[in-house]
Amino acid sequence: MLGLASAAVLASAVVLASAAVLASAAVVAARPVPVGRFVEIPYGVSPRHPWPTGLGDDRRSARSRFEAPAVAPTRAWETRVGVGRVFAPAVAADGSMYVGSQAGVTLVAPDGSVRWALRMGLVSGTPAITPEGFAAVGGQPGEIRVVGGGRIRQRASVGGGVRGSPLVLGDGSLVVAAYDQALHRYDAEGRRLFRTSLAGAVRGMPARSRDRLVVAAGEEVLFATLDGVVAERAAVGAEIALGPAVAADGAAWVLTVEGTLCAVEPDGSVRVRNELGVRPALSSNLAIARDGSLRMATGDAGVLAVGAAGSERWRHEADGPIIGGLTVDEAGRTLVVTVRGELIALDEDGQKLWGVGTGSRSDAPPVLTEDAIYVATFGGTLQAWTRPSP
Repeated sequence: MLGLASAAVLASAVVLASAAVLASAAVVAARPVPVGRFVEIPYGVSPRHPWPTGLGDDRRSARSRFEAPAVAPTRAWETRVGVGRVFAPAVAADGSMYVGSQAGVTLVAPDGSVRWALRMGLVSGTPAITPEGFAAVGGQPGEIRVVGGGRIRQRASVGGGVRGSPLVLGDGSLVVAAYDQALHRYDAEGRRLFRTSLAGAVRGMPARSRDRLVVAAGEEVLFATLDGVVAERAAVGAEIALGPAVAADGAAWVLTVEGTLCAVEPDGSVRVRNELGVRPALSSNLAIARDGSLRMATGDAGVLAVGAAGSERWRHEADGPIIGGLTVDEAGRTLVVTVRGELIALDEDGQKLWGVGTGSRSDAPPVLTEDAIYVATFGGTLQAWTRPSP
């Protein structure tokens, strides 16, 4: 039998151990909580980043919260960041940019100077900023990597090439769609949390619709729980070419290879199905404006705008076929680079506001911040365009 003193010591140890477990659990689940006076526990990707991931946000809306200039900008600088194709940068709150290319990942300062370059071969797309301020990106062969400070800080084998930009969740875990026809999630330490098989080839990047993950595979749009369980699915009748891009109401928009635009609700019902009769530009994307209308690039009809109910609003065909990515700003203006290498801005009615020659090809969506428009080129460079001086 334990003595009173021994029993007291044992009880105290049990209480301390239980408190430690509870404290540990609280740290995992907590949102930013001030500790003392100067320390904050990181949770989630900071909303201060103007463009933290592929297509700007976890809904893949390709919408900037800033307004594009109403008059033609001037080129402030052009910096070599790699070789060949360069992807749109991820822009942090301090103006620094993680840029992916065929050579690896480069960190670029707001003035265009290179802070560091990590040569690791072709990456999957725009890096995604993590809660710690590092960058996650798909690498070869079939890996996901977290980089920062000029080195690889974490890596995990996926089993297939990663498609586009990883989706970063609030706890720092990463969701990727891969060419092994599966959706994967890894925790912040690189441990696999789930692998969900998909019925067809992955299209686009995984997106977030409230408490669901959204992915397009083959002819289907799937909504899955954060644990990887497919909750709803909808067949759209043809292979998906672009999307998903998720609207503010949670609906996922996709465009099929046959030119049919669909909006799929989180319950799996198809709210909109409109045969637009256009040829999608497979290297482009869908962009959703603040009013819920969409912009898309086509190989035969230029830039096309569609209202939130799915009806066509306008086409801008004067600059010919558009094959690259596009971005919509806070006022409904559209930014895109034409096949001739001209960066153009269209107003909310599809009229051309201005155009400037970049001197290079680009299929990346222009990235609009408060201070500049960034254009990633096929010549291994990143350009910054700023408003002209008064």
